[in-house]
Amino acid sequence: MQMRLSPPRLVLLSFAAAILVGSAVLSLPGMTVTAGSLPYIDALFTSASAVCVTGLVTVDTATVFTPLGKFVIAALIQIGGLGIMTSATLLFLLAGRRIGLQGRLIIRESLGHIRLAGIVRLVVAVLAMTALFETAGALVLAGDLMLNHGYDATRALGYGAFHSVSAFNNAGFALFSDNLEGFRDDTVVSLTIALLVVAGGLGFPVWLDLVSRRGRRIFSLQTKMVVLVSGSLIVVGMLAFLALEWTSPELAGLSLVDKATVALFQGITPRTAGFNTVSLANLAPGTVFLFIVLMFIGASPESTGGGIKTTTFGIIMASIWASVRGASDVEFASRRIGQSQVVKALTVAVASAAFVMLITLLLLDTAQDIPLSVGLFEVVSAFGTVGLSLGLTPHLTLAGKLLIILTMYAGRVGTLTLGVALIARRRPLARRLPEELLPTG
Repeated sequence: MQMRLSPPRLVLLSFAAAILVGSAVLSLPGMTVTAGSLPYIDALFTSASAVCVTGLVTVDTATVFTPLGKFVIAALIQIGGLGIMTSATLLFLLAGRRIGLQGRLIIRESLGHIRLAGIVRLVVAVLAMTALFETAGALVLAGDLMLNHGYDATRALGYGAFHSVSAFNNAGFALFSDNLEGFRDDTVVSLTIALLVVAGGLGFPVWLDLVSRRGRRIFSLQTKMVVLVSGSLIVVGMLAFLALEWTSPELAGLSLVDKATVALFQGITPRTAGFNTVSLANLAPGTVFLFIVLMFIGASPESTGGGIKTTTFGIIMASIWASVRGASDVEFASRRIGQSQVVKALTVAVASAAFVMLITLLLLDTAQDIPLSVGLFEVVSAFGTVGLSLGLTPHLTLAGKLLIILTMYAGRVGTLTLGVALIARRRPLARRLPEELLPTG
């Protein structure tokens, strides 16, 4: 008997399978520089972090893994960033196989796409775009490492390729023990990584809409909202970081241009990338709160990033504005946003916030000496698939590691997909109950 799974459940199982396979490979001898194999819980955590393009690590990627182990991590990042179904589609296309209706439905669910038409063409465009951005980023980073840091060609290309894949997929993995703090004054590295993060976080349909414009063609509502919200968050994040950290040790002694570059980098990466060019331990409490907000919002739909998504945030803001004005319709860019989309956005935001609060509570219970801000920062970073940490990750208990793994997984597949897959759908009742108003404030 053939068991047919719904697309949401198949997406969940595919990510889980990739994590388990990756953990099995990373726990093999030869993946780490020391004799023997990596403890399985650390291999599982690293695999989950890579597949969920998060970047949180319980062991130092730079010093623990061999070149082969680092290659496996990069491959897991690439598979997780593109999506398991997108990667599988590539193999089908290379083999000359036709993608049926069920396969197209699964791909649509994996990408979070709305329409079914043209889904295979979208996958091909996604693969081509990924190759273009990652190749260009790798070459620029490799050139800088050779010219300004004395790397030989082989090492420079390897490091350039790894960090380009990690940045475009918003993973935040770095082959340096201090992440990218050593490149704080390197404008080429900072701007290249930042541009790759933005490119991967905007979402593939937005890029296709931008590059395929012809004449006076009007951009889609998704493109308008993603560009506006993403741009606004970058500017607000940059200016807020400058205001909060202007006199901090992290910016002391830097020129105005270097301060602006550091602030721009930190205004971009907290939303899903997880790279840092400053020491997070030295951040002011206000900056920590700023990062938590940015991490929770995250990147855009159908991108390589996580969080509740910029469109969800944009719809909620538009809904609040409509309520303040007393308007009956939620509008954005001369278009009306349907009530069902508003409800869905609110559902995603509230469910995500509830999930984060629950995991934070459980995490704090695993170790009584974890400050609330540190625990919340860790959980939101995992949920937003960001990868920033205030130093808690390497010291997590077994229960703490399992909680963060679950959070990274939920953040990557999406709380709504997780809920739909786990809760059996029931046929709606053919009746409507009487309506009654309630005070709301």
